[in-house]
Amino acid sequence: MEARGVERGEVEALVEGAGALGVEIAIDMARKLGQLTSLLLEANRRTNLTAVRDRREVLVKHHLDSLSLGRWIGPEARGAVVDVGSGAGFPGLVIAVVRPQLRVVLVESVLRKTLFLEEAVGVLGLPNVRVVRERAEQLGRDPSWRERFDFATIRAVGSLALSLELCAPLLRPGGVALVMKGPRFVDEWEAGRRIAPALGLAEPQAHRLELPGPIERVVITSRKEAATPAAFPRRPGQLGRVSGFSERKADRP
Repeated sequence: MEARGVERGEVEALVEGAGALGVEIAIDMARKLGQLTSLLLEANRRTNLTAVRDRREVLVKHHLDSLSLGRWIGPEARGAVVDVGSGAGFPGLVIAVVRPQLRVVLVESVLRKTLFLEEAVGVLGLPNVRVVRERAEQLGRDPSWRERFDFATIRAVGSLALSLELCAPLLRPGGVALVMKGPRFVDEWEAGRRIAPALGLAEPQAHRLELPGPIERVVITSRKEAATPAAFPRRPGQLGRVSGFSERKADRP
């Protein structure tokens, strides 16, 4: 598949929108993101990748939302990023476009989504991206992947506690988990705060953002301070559960 042209004004809207979020991107990067929009909408006609089907909505709800992470993954950042449950590539593909110095691994278990991700990587020419078809909890137990990443991003995968449990085992000490949430994150805050120290993570911090609309978004950050115990990530039925949870139980292999 070839990426179709970018609609008039879209490049400028992406550059200006990113700037309003405190993130600078180049014209060629914005153009490539516009090409990604075309790829996504065309693929979405064949298979369901996202409920967002309008170019303007993609620009705001996918691209600008993803670009907001540029505050924490700046142009000076080095190393590797893992995008957990990448779906249609947000935020992972966007990060790969605007931070080409980083190695980006897109983790997705659904075949139709990984096929789209591989296609998009090829069409957009992103040599810094690798697509891995696997469940994040499996990767987190694999020594070749465990504690290898400087940043872990996750968006619309599950609760805050579950998101942290999937990200933490993949982060090296000193790495940062970036969990993208909506305004109702407060319902999940206490459970996430309780599980973080057992995962080797610092106290989570919530950062509120506003996208055009206005649409409220929250990025929850947590730096990894110590190695994650071997017990994590747990089995799918236990992931993110904090009922009866204690650090002593969690430390058991």
